[in-house]
Amino acid sequence: MSVWVDLVLRRSGTAAGDLVVRFGVPLLDACLEFLSVRSRPNTVVAVAYDLKVFFAVVGEAPGPDR
Repeated sequence: MSVWVDLVLRRSGTAAGDLVVRFGVPLLDACLEFLSVRSRPNTVVAVAYDLKVFFAVVGEAPGPDR
């Protein structure tokens, strides 16, 4: 079992003042982008943190082939 802990959460803002949360992993970024349209910014940050912890505990890289 490989340990994959290089998941780095990046928070930034747009010119309009919207929060942007990304990991740099296309699958997770698409999930967070979808969530950001439907949820408040604090919810998006909380889900991103939960995803980071989940993949650190599981020890596997996120990917569509699972």
